[in-house]
Amino acid sequence: MKKIFQIIGFAFITLLASSCSKEILEHEPTDRPSEDMIFSNLDGAKIHLTGIYSLLNKPDGEGATGIFNPMLMGDDAVVVSKDNFDGYIDPYHYNFPTTDFFVEKYWAINYQVVSNANLFIENIDNVDGDESIKADLKSQALALRAYAYFKLVQWFGETAYTDDPDGKGVILVTSVNGLDEYDLPRAKVGKVYEQIVADLSEAEKGIKESSYKGTLDLHGVAALQARVYLTMGDWENASRYAKKAYEGFTLIDENTYLSGFNNVSSEDIWSQKYIDAKTNIYMSIPSFTYSFGDIYYDDTNQDGVIDVNDVFLGAMGVNPVLGYNTMRVTTDFIKKFKDTDFRKKM
Repeated sequence: MKKIFQIIGFAFITLLASSCSKEILEHEPTDRPSEDMIFSNLDGAKIHLTGIYSLLNKPDGEGATGIFNPMLMGDDAVVVSKDNFDGYIDPYHYNFPTTDFFVEKYWAINYQVVSNANLFIENIDNVDGDESIKADLKSQALALRAYAYFKLVQWFGETAYTDDPDGKGVILVTSVNGLDEYDLPRAKVGKVYEQIVADLSEAEKGIKESSYKGTLDLHGVAALQARVYLTMGDWENASRYAKKAYEGFTLIDENTYLSGFNNVSSEDIWSQKYIDAKTNIYMSIPSFTYSFGDIYYDDTNQDGVIDVNDVFLGAMGVNPVLGYNTMRVTTDFIKKFKDTDFRKKM
């Protein structure tokens, strides 16, 4: 009898533990909104999409690494030989070990963009709201996923598309993962480009034109299409979409150009503006190009604007600029510009 009660008691405890475990596992996350909450209305969906854009701004993404590595490996910039804080030396030497910090982080950031875009694309159709707005938001998410895969396949693909589309590309995921889907193979380079083209073509159908350039619009998607087709060697489509991208835009004049790029200009197709109160200057693009302590700036000419005309070297200013002193533009790159080109004055 005692043994029977022990068995019954054990079964009861097991059942209770199982029930409690299920309740614990079903609790809402405390460090982020739940998916149901995010996609309960259009405002929540817009916040999620803004978060995807923010991922691209990180130093490990297009906030620094995505800009610098191609510059260095394309010989448009050089790493300073000393006092450079050891920044970006590996890509400068064409050395990308799997342990490299920038390699690991750039891979992770872009797959975060893919993962969040997948979640957005799968849920936005079920959100109540204006269908044209939903189509525009979904198109932006599709374009962002395409952009991330475009970067990933260029960085990590075994071959260039024009050399061998059958080379190993990157892991291709277009749905929200289940726990049994993490051991995924690398898709062929050509297959990845097929997905990129398909996403951008679908985005083209629902994207709107906008005067706000902080997010992708009709022109931004066309610019991505032009760049993708150019990389694929499809000159006809590259030209067609390039013209569509810049249609209606006007070039800025010399004074506007030389004043820096702190504000959205008439040339901007897609740009993300840094907000002073929310910008983390650490590991940003300027921090790697500034020297360590020998550049100062102030409103020297007292025109009410601090711009390139107010930066001076080797003399004490009101605001010292401290950077990593990592890289400079190469002389060969500067020589590519004609002497009459005002860009040489920068």
